[in-house]
Amino acid sequence: MCKGALDRFCDFFWPCSFTDARGRKCRNMKAAHWSKGHQNHNGHIIGGGLSGAYQSSFSSGSYRRKWIDLITPNLVSCETRLQQRHHGVGASQLKILKANKALQLHVEEQLKVFFVGSGGATNYFSIATCYCCLMNVPKHPLPCGHVLALHALKVMEARWNIHW
Repeated sequence: MCKGALDRFCDFFWPCSFTDARGRKCRNMKAAHWSKGHQNHNGHIIGGGLSGAYQSSFSSGSYRRKWIDLITPNLVSCETRLQQRHHGVGASQLKILKANKALQLHVEEQLKVFFVGSGGATNYFSIATCYCCLMNVPKHPLPCGHVLALHALKVMEARWNIHW
């Protein structure tokens, strides 16, 4: 799952690094690049009319080992806390509880630190990725303008007893 998250990030959010002779930068991401080629911020084809292949010095394959090394301590820590919280729970219940609690831990410990350290959640907006679970397409708008995926919404409802 973690390797898949890195691959997805690179495919959908890491821009092409191509710059044409006139200094215009390509704004396309890898996932859309094959059909559109190099385009500027207005969607106009750049680079002399050639479609052009996606270019980047960064790739999920070259960064994967470092990525895993960086996130492993957090994953181990979360797993330990999840096991401590659910000691004595049956295996089928544990799977469901762990999924909900893992998202809770992620929101409370990782996203909170990230958003506080980077100026707050109001500086970020996406209709492509849920910033709570980081894996699913958001479909449920909040009054503040942010959009969440269904699973993240359900976990938040249960955690904070919110009724939309």
